Amino acid sequence: MRGVLRLCGAVGAGTLATVLFSGRGAGGGHGERADDASSAPERSGTDSGAVSREELQGDWIHPAADPREAMTLAFDGQEVRTIPVADGPACTGGMTGDTSFTLKCRRGGTDYGSGRAESLAGDILEVTWRSGRTTTFTKVVAPPSPPRTAAADTPVPDLSPG
Repeated sequence: MRGVLRLCGAVGAGTLATVLFSGRGAGGGHGERADDASSAPERSGTDSGAVSREELQGDWIHPAADPREAMTLAFDGQEVRTIPVADGPACTGGMTGDTSFTLKCRRGGTDYGSGRAESLAGDILEVTWRSGRTTTFTKVVAPPSPPRTAAADTPVPDLSPG
């Protein structure tokens, strides 16, 4: 069991590192966008911008040049939380409307005290915070879970000394 947990942790860390160091974070922190349109991430899906609560569910990551600004925004039913990547804001709260939410941060800051999901295009989510800042997040796709049990016809390697 420990091996499976270590493998899952390694896969998750690798996925996070890939997202953080990919070109998706080229726009800078706090939703700043690069001026060059060619550096904008390719968006999938429709560009309607409308956001529903169901579409918000899951984890969204904001990679930033400054690790203190990089965070994951997690929506789980009515619950909302920020998960800092380094020394960023750790906040918890809940939905207050279809796309609005309030958060209470451990350090007591108010920059992330409330937010609203403003637009969603494919896997790109834009959130406007109480402070007036807009942050761009990318949907995190979880790696597939390992099988719980091996199939009866799965060959088992011979590990005996030999």
